Amino acid sequence: MEASQPRAENEPGAPPLRALTLLEDDEVDAYMVGRALMRIEAGCVLERHSTLRGFRRALREHCPEIALVDRNLPDGSGIDAIRDLRESCPSARIYLFTSLDETDELDRAIAAGADGAFTKPANGHEFAALVLSLMRG
Repeated sequence: MEASQPRAENEPGAPPLRALTLLEDDEVDAYMVGRALMRIEAGCVLERHSTLRGFRRALREHCPEIALVDRNLPDGSGIDAIRDLRESCPSARIYLFTSLDETDELDRAIAAGADGAFTKPANGHEFAALVLSLMRG
């Protein structure tokens, strides 16, 4: 399945739903991000893609507000996805989402159009804190 949409309830009077697009092929990491979204108070929607191809197809239909992009994908590079996203959606907030803490990768991601990078957290609480910081802007 290319996209999933776990939803958190949006309370009356709360800020409007925010959308997070995740390009991540690892099921455990994707699950952790989805769980983190359900833990935070503000309502939000997760759109998940596990392949570069599916992500590119979705870009033809809409621009994400916030995107977390994995570096290694089964059919390409997250750096290419960042470049495509920046060209198609100049106002998107784009972050490389990687398990490696390498300056070279961050430099390539920034050159491709990323706003920054995050090392994948080790546990659910760290994932929740990361997602909350992204959703609050």
